[in-house]
Amino acid sequence: MKKKLLSLLLTFALIFTLSSTAFAIDTIPNSSQNLLTAASEEFDVPEENCTTEMLSSYIYENTDTLATIYETAFPESEKTFSATSVEFQIPVYVVTLDKEGVYLDFNGDNGYMILVDGNDVIAWETTGDLGYLKGLNSTYYSIFDGFGYYAGTQFLPYCREYLTEEELQSINFSSNEPYEGQNSAGDGDIVTPSTYVSDRYGPGYKVENGDSKSLPKSFSYFRQWDLSIYYEIKNGSKYSEGNCSLSSIFALMNYLKTSGKYTSLPSASSKTSYDATKDSFYTKYKNKSNYSIETPKQLPNLYLAIRQYAIDNYGYEVSNTNPFNITTIIKDIGSKYGETISANHVLVWSYESQVVNQIDAGYPVIINVANSSTYGSHSMVVTGYSLYTKTNTVAGLNIKDYVKLIKVNDNWSAGARYFDFTNYVALGSFVTVK
Repeated sequence: MKKKLLSLLLTFALIFTLSSTAFAIDTIPNSSQNLLTAASEEFDVPEENCTTEMLSSYIYENTDTLATIYETAFPESEKTFSATSVEFQIPVYVVTLDKEGVYLDFNGDNGYMILVDGNDVIAWETTGDLGYLKGLNSTYYSIFDGFGYYAGTQFLPYCREYLTEEELQSINFSSNEPYEGQNSAGDGDIVTPSTYVSDRYGPGYKVENGDSKSLPKSFSYFRQWDLSIYYEIKNGSKYSEGNCSLSSIFALMNYLKTSGKYTSLPSASSKTSYDATKDSFYTKYKNKSNYSIETPKQLPNLYLAIRQYAIDNYGYEVSNTNPFNITTIIKDIGSKYGETISANHVLVWSYESQVVNQIDAGYPVIINVANSSTYGSHSMVVTGYSLYTKTNTVAGLNIKDYVKLIKVNDNWSAGARYFDFTNYVALGSFVTVK
């Protein structure tokens, strides 16, 4: 990737040098003119030979033509494009698409644009001034995470912005009703992703080739309900244990078994009739009128080992396993069955590294979300991802918009669900395994 950026930097420098001497603008193109045609004429090349660097250099000299183009491309947006010039431009490598491009920083607090090969605009913001990019000769960009850098092989964002508590409460809701294709309101519990995307974000979004991937082997989905023994009764309804972390560990480790990665782990079909009366806290909950206890109960031996480890080492009863303990549980339960499993709790994360790269490599990931508008604070297993793209072609520019979903074992449902990562800005972490 660094070689690609160096190559792009040299090409960009040559084009910009040519453009700075070649431009003798007699007329500014009107807002309806095709920018690709205009740039091709300016550089005296056929349109199919007009490079991203040529087009960006043309925009550099004709920034004021973009206002009407933006208005045409985003007719329902309340934002307006106010930039009158480009402060600077640098090469950018888009890791999500494996494409080279150009970053244009507009004057003042008027945002930026990213152009890539094929005349595609993959990012266009009308506000913001990204100080951390000033002075750089080149940069990396992820559609999932924004601008970033590499620490070894891991992509990390320069800046991850978190909203206030008030903003978190409102960002995922236009109402308290779920969208079509969704069972519960908020950012999760999505059953039919294409229906949900169309209803929430509008028509025209589709998954392009290679932009959706699931784990290579069949994944077995599990529910907290089915793995619970103690059930709380509240307002006439029955609730499972707060065992989302334990359920996630079990589902992940079961996949490590069934996919052939760690074959010494016990199969989910290997079960024991568990007698809850031997739990040290059994009497405590038996005496609570708002609890129902299912015992004896047939449960997978692997789950029982995970549960007992949490009881013995972290005081688990019916809820609250700290996400920081997940890696230790995975590694020690692996050792119990003669397997050495590498597990890491990642606090400084990126979607690109912890979701895309892990799924592409064939490994599930545990995500610990906080302040999710559907799940609250909750652990789930990531089993895939989908990137939906909408293209609006205006004045020769293919302006892209994206919706980012992850496929999960959400521990509430018996099958796969999807979680909308497009607007997810709350705190969270990932647990990765190898």
